[in-house]
Amino acid sequence: MRWCYFTTTSRSPTRTLSSSSPTRWRRTTSSWWEHDPVGHQPTDVMNIDFGRRTGDVELIEGSIMVLSRWAIENVRFDSRFTGFHGYDEIAMQVRAQGKRVVVEDVDTHHHNPMGYRSPESAAECRRANQLYREKWNLQ
Repeated sequence: MRWCYFTTTSRSPTRTLSSSSPTRWRRTTSSWWEHDPVGHQPTDVMNIDFGRRTGDVELIEGSIMVLSRWAIENVRFDSRFTGFHGYDEIAMQVRAQGKRVVVEDVDTHHHNPMGYRSPESAAECRRANQLYREKWNLQ
């Protein structure tokens, strides 16, 4: 199965960031899977396939992210997001500067058992989501 998502070529000034599991136009949560996701990817426990394999997205999942030179030079991961939750908000920074975040069809495998590995990880995800909403005024 093909897993899609990475986006960007250094030759395109508007395509700056890509991933393996993005979401289209999600506003109030940093949980990409809750809103019209795009792409596909096998994991350790199942094959995920959202049907549509390519396209512009608002947020990305971070199992693979490809950044253009522009993104490397102009955006930074927010250090307030710790662990494995919240890092994908970098796509909001890219979009806030008028650039595109695009999913492309690329083969990958996400070595993950799915879900949260612990109650602490679930709590960290809730904290990251709250910070995401505060940072981007999405209350």
